[in-house]
Amino acid sequence: MIKQLIKSYKVELNPTNIQRTIINNNINGSRFVYNWCLEKFKSDYENGIKDYSKYKFINNLTMLKNIDPNLSWLKDVSSVNIQQSVIDFDNSVQGFFKKTSKYPQFKSRKRSKQSYREQNHTCSSIRTQGRKIWIPLVGWVKIKGKPEKYLPSNRIIKRITISRDVDKFYVSVLYNDVKLFDDQIEKYRIVRPLGIDLGIKSLAVIAHNHKNNIITIPNHDTTKNYEVKLKKENKSLSRKKLGSNNWNKQKIKLGKLHRKIRNVRKDYIHKFTYDITTRTKGCIIMMEDLSTRNMMRNKKVSKALQNASFGEIYKQMDYKSNWNNSRIDLIPRNYPSTKKCSCCGSIKVMKLSDRIYKCDNVKCKLHINPIDRDVNAAINIKDYYYFKYPYIDFEKYKSMA
Repeated sequence: MIKQLIKSYKVELNPTNIQRTIINNNINGSRFVYNWCLEKFKSDYENGIKDYSKYKFINNLTMLKNIDPNLSWLKDVSSVNIQQSVIDFDNSVQGFFKKTSKYPQFKSRKRSKQSYREQNHTCSSIRTQGRKIWIPLVGWVKIKGKPEKYLPSNRIIKRITISRDVDKFYVSVLYNDVKLFDDQIEKYRIVRPLGIDLGIKSLAVIAHNHKNNIITIPNHDTTKNYEVKLKKENKSLSRKKLGSNNWNKQKIKLGKLHRKIRNVRKDYIHKFTYDITTRTKGCIIMMEDLSTRNMMRNKKVSKALQNASFGEIYKQMDYKSNWNNSRIDLIPRNYPSTKKCSCCGSIKVMKLSDRIYKCDNVKCKLHINPIDRDVNAAINIKDYYYFKYPYIDFEKYKSMA
């Protein structure tokens, strides 16, 4: 079975000083076009003008940069970049009208993400060659590391996103890929469910197979390890005069430390999700549909939840399972995975401080031999698959597991 996949990889660039200037101009142009469109839309919306169209904005910008001397610098910005900025603004407005997002906000030069996007319309305007990538208006830019391992030259690139993080530049390449999977994988999938319980004490507790084999993934204390250093650098920044040279130097130093913390956290999560999805090819991965936003309201655990990055784990598990022909299945939020006994099915009220699950039923095995609450939850999450599909004769396929 041949499967079409869309893959994206982010690598660091090593541009020259001239190329850095061109990239910065394109980033500034992308932000300016977005804010210009928002300002025009806001004035028209307040004056009752309803004939909104993204093509109208694109045509007006093309005309104005040739007429208005204040906008003549946009001629040095990629035309595709300008179009993509208008498309991004259009998506924000459409989300506001459909009530799926808030009213669009102006992009900031300091706080917003510094990036711009290029589309590969001609299938040759963006291409790779060895450890170099061709970017429109910028030219051949060197790539750090060994990109030939994961950026095959025989794949057609769909689009790229160039971004700046403090003093480094990155490119995210999106391209189509083809992968061959075993046609017989479906009959093994029904007997290979995997239950994953995400938590704070342990990042994940995994229960797999009908024998309930347990794997515990320890949590990464990224913020805790760098907390003292982060506090010191923040304190040093607050003591310097705002806008001075020393203040700018300290701001860059603090930004590098934040990037270090972010990269360590992402690296740990990438390794964890890659290991799980590659070892469990063809499995159904059962996970809880957690409401992270509501959980963050608890101030006692909000910092630990933010450091655990549940949202990033869900996102990576979703697309990496698709790469390995697995499937993510979420259980309902109201399912009592922690309160329910994994042996007899009885419900027990538990506090957050209760770390050991001991069943109230005296005849139950967990009443005599209590287990960790996260282990109990992982087994319940895995067993929900059998509850969801009761019409399958699992005893028939147990020898395959």
